[in-house]
Amino acid sequence: PPLSSSEAQASLDNESSDFFSIIDVRARRHRRLIYDVSRALSAARLDIHRAFITQSSDLVSCVFYVVDETGEKLPNCPGSRGVLEAVRTAAAGCGAPAPAGTGGGA
Repeated sequence: PPLSSSEAQASLDNESSDFFSIIDVRARRHRRLIYDVSRALSAARLDIHRAFITQSSDLVSCVFYVVDETGEKLPNCPGSRGVLEAVRTAAAGCGAPAPAGTGGGA
């Protein structure tokens, strides 16, 4: 069963990289985790430049280096909190179903 979005974590870091915003996602592993989170970032009109995925037992940590559509870091503002909430929801497995014929997963 899907997790609640409060069981998945997502945070925004603009200090660790000079050029990218870093979105750190931690959640329990599920089949479409990476696909769902990537889709949420894409829906927020963010470009993913790098992604690192670590898995331990049933937990997954994903770190995404992203910029907005103008090539800039995400601002620390209420709009960015909306992106993080969408990512948390996706990481928890509560996102919209994938279109027919698509796969993905962790």
